Amino acid sequence: MESPESSRFEQYWWILKRRWLPASGIFVSVSVIMSLVASLQKPVYVAQGLLLFKRLNTTSSVTEVGKEIGILQPLVDQSNPLDTEANIMMSEPLAQKTITALNLKDNQGQPLATKDFLHNVSVTNIRKTDLLEVSYQSQDPQEAAAVVNQLMSIYLENHLDFQRAEAVAARKFIEKQLPQAEATVSKTEAALRQFKQENQVISLDAEARSAIEVLTDLQKEIAQNQSKMADVNAQYESLQKRLGMNSKQAVALTALKQSPEVQEALQELRQVEVELALERNRFQSTHPTIAKLESKVASLKGILNQRVKQVSNAKPKPASQLFKLGELQQDLTKERKYSALSSQLSALSSQLSALSSQLLNKRCSAVLGVSPTRYCIKTTSKHWNNAE
Repeated sequence: MESPESSRFEQYWWILKRRWLPASGIFVSVSVIMSLVASLQKPVYVAQGLLLFKRLNTTSSVTEVGKEIGILQPLVDQSNPLDTEANIMMSEPLAQKTITALNLKDNQGQPLATKDFLHNVSVTNIRKTDLLEVSYQSQDPQEAAAVVNQLMSIYLENHLDFQRAEAVAARKFIEKQLPQAEATVSKTEAALRQFKQENQVISLDAEARSAIEVLTDLQKEIAQNQSKMADVNAQYESLQKRLGMNSKQAVALTALKQSPEVQEALQELRQVEVELALERNRFQSTHPTIAKLESKVASLKGILNQRVKQVSNAKPKPASQLFKLGELQQDLTKERKYSALSSQLSALSSQLSALSSQLLNKRCSAVLGVSPTRYCIKTTSKHWNNAE
């Protein structure tokens, strides 16, 4: 049994076989007509040109300020500045200028309409580049090339005119602002000269360097005095520990040193104690000589205490303290030296503070152009150094 497809094919074959002559005539006629039309139709030529865009702003190139504003930035976030330039090239004014410059005609010999001209023009942005492709199609290859060149020339001329207008506007703006800026500078210079004359400032930089050198020397001297004071204080405390008394007690003992009666009793007591120490090396503690000397020592100590009480009207001092009068003199010397260093340090600190305030006030006056404010006066020299 035959399939429906094979039976349908056989039907077409029998129809073509019976009418092959009319079918062949139709095929030959269509082929001849198509060949004739193709031979009579004129070829169409397409000319292309490229425009490269550089990101440059005329105003910034003149003033050398704000060059970042030369970047092409669209008003709408998702738009492309090159699309705007492409639409400008496709505008009617530029098209009309091109038609007039090249004297373009249509098939009837009339000036080419702007609409027909723009129908043959294509301006496209090449993706991911700063290039615009300009193309024009025409049956005349020379005309196509001339149109592309002329259209790009007119666009560039129009673009240059716009940049010149921006440059002229920038120059006029600068010329307008320049006198005001010069007047401001002159006024500031005059105020600065007057300030220097009133405050007898020759060179702020030189004065600042000189003052800083003086401050540095003062700080070094203060550091040296503090080191000396620390050393003297350590020696003073060491003497006090050895003596077991303070400076007031040492002064009282010094007064006793100047009494002849006390010195006589003290000298006799020393001799007996030396003799007792020698005899103890020879005899035992129960020997009569040792007992006699010990009794004599006790008697002399009693006499010494009575004389001390008569001289100082105070509680009698132990004999061991009276023997340290030589060290007491060193103690008092150290105390006087420490006091002198302390006074010198206080004077240096006052001088440093005064010089720092004077230098700070001059710097604040120079910066502000007026008398220093309370803030400037209260600011420390450390803050001024940071401001430098």
